[in-house]
Amino acid sequence: MVYRRQFLRLFFSLVVWPTVGWCDESILQKLPAEQIQEGCNLEFYILPDENPALGRPDHSIDLRWVCGDQPQRVIDNYEIEGGSPDIVTVFYRKRHDAIVLVKWSTNSQAADVQGDYYKIYVYRYARNNPAQPFRPQRDVMKKLGEGWDGTVDGKSVHYPYKDALSIRKALNRLGY
Repeated sequence: MVYRRQFLRLFFSLVVWPTVGWCDESILQKLPAEQIQEGCNLEFYILPDENPALGRPDHSIDLRWVCGDQPQRVIDNYEIEGGSPDIVTVFYRKRHDAIVLVKWSTNSQAADVQGDYYKIYVYRYARNNPAQPFRPQRDVMKKLGEGWDGTVDGKSVHYPYKDALSIRKALNRLGY
């Protein structure tokens, strides 16, 4: 009887769960961060929804700082917001800032919203704080704003910062 239970436990963990979509986090993208600190990376991890359902968004994304054999540090988490997040662009600025543009696609006829929701995240590297190596720059993020690109309440709307070039120009205009 004990052997049967052990066999069933092993069978379900190796065969059944993977076939129904159960999985652990997986790396989405690894970006070298040599400009900020040698031997380090920004890494994006897909975190599957714990309660997946047909027709629902299925993942959030973690942004992590990985440096050699130091422990990984989570910088931020991009949650499911009407849709699963997508990383549109990432770039470094002034050798201590990381800028991340995240997009959530939405098509909700009930809420009369079709299109993409964009948000820019700006992080400043704090070399002297290994426990929290990046701090969000909320003042800059607030000035850049966030918003829709598509149709909201039957009206066409346009978000101006959908790529690295437009974000760089906006940051220069702001003197950042």
